[in-house]
Amino acid sequence: MFFTITTNYHPSLPSPNNDLKKKLTTFAKSLKRTTILFYFYFFEREQIELIKQVKQPSSSQI
Repeated sequence: MFFTITTNYHPSLPSPNNDLKKKLTTFAKSLKRTTILFYFYFFEREQIELIKQVKQPSSSQI
């Protein structure tokens, strides 16, 4: 729905609507990819922190 609204918004554009739609979809795909990468990066960091805590228990846990 978002794509149809944006592509049909400017009928007087020199470039065809198909081109704009293609650009938008590629942009959305790259955005998805980066968010997935960020998610995995932060998830990995969380896992590493948990492993560190398990290996080296703090004084409050003893």
